[in-house]
Amino acid sequence: MDRLQTMLNKIQVDTYHKNGWLFVKYSNNKLTQGWKLHVSSQLKDACNIFYIVVQELEKERCNYKVLDCLDELKKLNSPREVSPTANKFITIYPSSRKQAKRIILNLKEKLENYKAPRILSDFQCGEHSPIHYRYGAFKAIKNYNFSENKIVYMMKNSRGELVEDLRLNYPYLPEGVKDLFTDVEKNKLFKPSPGIPENHPLNHYNIECILKKSNRGNVYRAVVKNSNQKVIIKHARPYVYSWDDGFSAIDELKNEATNLKVFQDKSYTTELIEEFYVNEDYFVVQKFIPGYNFFDLKNIDIEKNVIINNIIDIINDIHAEGYLAVDISPTNFILDDFGRVRLIDLENFTNKNNTVRRAATKFMINTDCSSKICTIQQDYFALAMLSLAIMREHVLIFEGEDVLLNITALDKIKSCMYMEKEIGNITKSQFNWLMYLLNLSEQEKLDRFEKMKYINDFEDKNIEFHSKRVNSSFDFQIENETLINYLLSLNMNRESRILNSNEFGEFVSPVSFQHGLSGYLFYLSHMRDISDNGRIIEWLISEGNQNKGNVYLNGYSILFGSSGYLWALLEFYKKFASNNPSRELIIDKTREIYKDLISNYQKVEVFDFALGKSGVLLSIMKYCINFNDVDSMKFIREKIEELYLYFVEEIQNVNSLKECNFAHGLAGIAYVISIYNSEFEFKVAYENSINIFNNLLENLLENEYSRLNATPTNLELSWCEGTSGILLYFELLYDKRYSKIISRFQQLAFKFNLIQSSCYCHGLSSLLQTLNYQDNLNLRENVIEILLSRSKRDKNGILVFECEESSDTLFDFGIGNLGIYWSILGEKFPFEFKKELR
Repeated sequence: MDRLQTMLNKIQVDTYHKNGWLFVKYSNNKLTQGWKLHVSSQLKDACNIFYIVVQELEKERCNYKVLDCLDELKKLNSPREVSPTANKFITIYPSSRKQAKRIILNLKEKLENYKAPRILSDFQCGEHSPIHYRYGAFKAIKNYNFSENKIVYMMKNSRGELVEDLRLNYPYLPEGVKDLFTDVEKNKLFKPSPGIPENHPLNHYNIECILKKSNRGNVYRAVVKNSNQKVIIKHARPYVYSWDDGFSAIDELKNEATNLKVFQDKSYTTELIEEFYVNEDYFVVQKFIPGYNFFDLKNIDIEKNVIINNIIDIINDIHAEGYLAVDISPTNFILDDFGRVRLIDLENFTNKNNTVRRAATKFMINTDCSSKICTIQQDYFALAMLSLAIMREHVLIFEGEDVLLNITALDKIKSCMYMEKEIGNITKSQFNWLMYLLNLSEQEKLDRFEKMKYINDFEDKNIEFHSKRVNSSFDFQIENETLINYLLSLNMNRESRILNSNEFGEFVSPVSFQHGLSGYLFYLSHMRDISDNGRIIEWLISEGNQNKGNVYLNGYSILFGSSGYLWALLEFYKKFASNNPSRELIIDKTREIYKDLISNYQKVEVFDFALGKSGVLLSIMKYCINFNDVDSMKFIREKIEELYLYFVEEIQNVNSLKECNFAHGLAGIAYVISIYNSEFEFKVAYENSINIFNNLLENLLENEYSRLNATPTNLELSWCEGTSGILLYFELLYDKRYSKIISRFQQLAFKFNLIQSSCYCHGLSSLLQTLNYQDNLNLRENVIEILLSRSKRDKNGILVFECEESSDTLFDFGIGNLGIYWSILGEKFPFEFKKELR
């Protein structure tokens, strides 16, 4: 427990934790928007500043939130932080404009001796002051922007209309809102930063664009006014620290300027033009090098081994100069117009005698070793990982050591690289060279740099390497029991959630299958007899009390709404004995949801499986069979015809596989129609149309094979929008004539395992789901091996996986750990309509 946490534990009033914040409530402030105050702090001053601020807020009886530990402040103060919350240590919610001004003025006096980083979206109350303010929403109002596929945060304008609550890189005053202070008051009270003199070096340049934004400062492309020469301008803001020893963002950029001078005669660096300050902000100007970055490599006709050998020469030369490159990563180099590798970030180069490491690009550092120490071995390791990324045009994702099972990060990496060789994704010489580098990285003592060899030196060599099959070390039943015990220890929070989801998951219904309660309930009901578990009943009662009257995006759908909840409850209901007192609660809840779905069915505007009418109908079919319900049968018969007519019209205009995917395309609709035809009422017309679609789908797969075998995307291989969903559809038809095409596309999907995330909806677990219907044990074990290379132990000892958005904290079925466990444990499609229900 750090010093800040000790202080927080002494707070006497109403508090709760959420997403790294402690919320402190003194009053029932009913404002939904208003003036928000933010306090920033350097790490070294945080506890002192918090003590001063909390005294003022206690006196004012004013609500606030504060980061719940110093590690969270380190993250938000990081020079590499890019979120709108960067540098926000404390957020204050005044109950009035008058109180906001009073708190600002009182804190201004008490904090005048502290200098702090700037919060870009806010007005800063004095140069380097910890105090900031902006007008915005107190309670998150979220809308979904369909054109940009993102969540936007809203507030009301002066006319009561919802508008976006803009969080820009500069202070913004919404229309109709009067500032807390006039310009005269600001100049008098806060003494803003002085302007830039006309003859200042910065005025010698015209900014063309921002290439990169971060908390440290922006990177700009600019031109010299009097010559039109293109340059790069790098900027570092003052008081941005995330290191305990006081090393700052400015120190980091100064290190780059120093290294540009040291390596100025090298052909692989750029030219330092000048460096200067604007007040306390620091700038470095470099010559611009036109060229191609890592993400352009697939479009460049240069042999990958040539690029890698060029990088080997560069790293060998850096080492010969007595330096370590430290942070070797895909974004640190470009290929110039002559095909030569040029380094564009030298900020982390350091003398070999300096052992302090401050930067570590994820997946480019050996996590078996300390991330805070520079070593020769880590340079070798990073070069191996960068080179594999160049070979495969994608970074290898891995997690660190599993101490419990004595599996190292290198064990995982070597296993993945070996499979890349076996698939044919890398050559034997490339593989042997990678093992050579990884062997170098494992040597405990290296007193001198070894000049690294080229890839072609290993054409006729076999490199011995130590590795072990990761999969063989795990007992998934034990891992699953640990997971289940943890889940059943959790309480439902005030938003009807068991655990946090991602931004979109928090936006949709908390009962959703993809992101919420239904996914948890379905998983648990399959893995253990939980009919007598009081915690589950508590969840159901709590959800019913908290979630009434709320309207959510796709709120009736099977993935994101009440249809999925109905499906999960019906699975749960089957586990109850007739004399179980909780059985009636489940029955009442299912009937309530069913009636609501029937009443609101026509509000569902689309027909697809994930969001639309076909998914809703499937849940109603399940309800009908479980309760032998006559009224629901009539409803299904009527609505399936509407679905069928839509399907027939759509299959006449199909041009691509994307239109046929399971979640949002025609395969999911075809699946529901086929279920009706086999389980409820057979119609020849339905069967004929399904057969026409299946033949069309086979032809589309064959036509797309060559393209997908060259340049697929993650989604094109997924259950949601790609081939894994289509293969699953074929498997659910239980027709052996599709076996060959299923096997062929499973092999294709595995070939591109590097580009796929781990999760069920969008990643490798959806491929694994299709393998649970096949006899290809070897491929299934290989997919599990890849997934396990992306696993680690969390603080509770649970085996967790690198999930959606590189987060291992998500347990959602669709994008988190539950769906991955489900596939690894060999379970079948969650929405399979099982015949034994009859």
